[in-house]
Amino acid sequence: MKKIIKGKRLTLFLNNSSKTYAIALIMLLLTTMPHAVRIANAEPIESLIARMTPSTSDLASMGICTNMRPLEKFTPQQLDQFLEGIATRWNATAYVQEISCYDDDYDIAIWFYVVDDPHGFWKDYLKTFKSDYKNETIEGAKFLVSDEVTIKTVQGQRVKQYSRDLGFFMDKMLIFTAITSIAFVNDDQIASMRTKVNRLALYVYRRATGLEEFTAMFTITPQQPTTTDQIVFRAKTSNKIAEYLWYLDGKYLSNVGNKPVWTWSNPTPGKHTVKLVIRDSKGNENKYTRSFIVNALKVSVSTQKAVYKPGEEAKLKIKVTYAGQPVQGARINITIYKPDCSTQKLPEKGGAYCCTDNQGSMTIPVQIPSDAKTGEKWTIEVIATYQPKDFEKPVSAKTQLDLDIGEHPLLETQEQVLQGGKLELKSLKIKVTVIKASGGKTTKEILETSDEGTISLLQIIRNDEGEIADGIYVVKLDHL
Repeated sequence: MKKIIKGKRLTLFLNNSSKTYAIALIMLLLTTMPHAVRIANAEPIESLIARMTPSTSDLASMGICTNMRPLEKFTPQQLDQFLEGIATRWNATAYVQEISCYDDDYDIAIWFYVVDDPHGFWKDYLKTFKSDYKNETIEGAKFLVSDEVTIKTVQGQRVKQYSRDLGFFMDKMLIFTAITSIAFVNDDQIASMRTKVNRLALYVYRRATGLEEFTAMFTITPQQPTTTDQIVFRAKTSNKIAEYLWYLDGKYLSNVGNKPVWTWSNPTPGKHTVKLVIRDSKGNENKYTRSFIVNALKVSVSTQKAVYKPGEEAKLKIKVTYAGQPVQGARINITIYKPDCSTQKLPEKGGAYCCTDNQGSMTIPVQIPSDAKTGEKWTIEVIATYQPKDFEKPVSAKTQLDLDIGEHPLLETQEQVLQGGKLELKSLKIKVTVIKASGGKTTKEILETSDEGTISLLQIIRNDEGEIADGIYVVKLDHL
């Protein structure tokens, strides 16, 4: 691509004196010349940033959050390596963390300056102006977008200022990425330019406009709820709002009524959608919809068989998942409910079995007492406890299964064999086809007897989770 920037330079100036912007993203962009990189402004970068950065007291006087973690500083070499090869595009990433007043409404503004050279060479610079802002962390965030182009004089030079404001209702953390594609045309030729961000500074300003005061918006706390949480939905309030209407999964919540805040106790797992509709005294409406997921801890338990003899050892195979994924580190407690109404808690010394592996699995042996009686049914309750994140409340889930004490009911197959002029019965290993009809559906399973020609009836009538499944069974026997 032909370069047309010989002998010319793009001068970028920074100005943070205005206190009406939401965020000052201070940037000094360097243009790549044919043989060297030149900085048009001779003032040291550190001095420029310090002079144009408002003090903490200035920020506090405007009601601005000042407890933000400072951005990392990059050396020019690091930035050159990071942005190597970028042409006709600059990419700036800002991180906002540990903001105490996150319950308020914020605006984001990113701006930069372009010299309007009186000779006209750069007058068509940014003739094509496109912006794409993507929020990386807040699902369903609603943006109020407004573009503005103004002409200003900065340090004695006439410049154009391109800006874009984005308003959103912010939770505790935001990772915000702004990407702007830049192209300029002169004499039907497009010149490519590599740009480098030399320094970044970020501030969050709180402000409210008339448009924002009548905008439906709410927060969800906690941001990643579980079935054991109480989820709080808190709307942004304004004296212009006369009525709040809440909807959960499309259903109007009449029990909530005209309130800006409501709580969902014992939420059901899965994906949900909450919609807020606000109205003013004149009947004007504004609405906001946000989807979220209620994560659930689930535990399942199975055994190799459903019937155990007195004195046998039953191995409980336990599986724990959270939000549909296996979890490592879940703790397990077991309670055995016996027919005489007594209970046995495991482990016997207290505490819990620790812990599930990276597949969310654990096997725990349980000894069936030798004095257990045939015909008894034992109920085993399994409770799993897991802490998704450090310093967060643990979540728990439980399940149970029944163990029958007794002999295994067997299906035995034999064949008559003529030996020495006599018919004798001998064990026959065969194929067993089981067809089950239940709930309007039919399933088919092919099994085999043992070498002794036997197969447990429980193997035929239990499901994949080791439970006896109700239904109608058709058993077909065939020679192997």
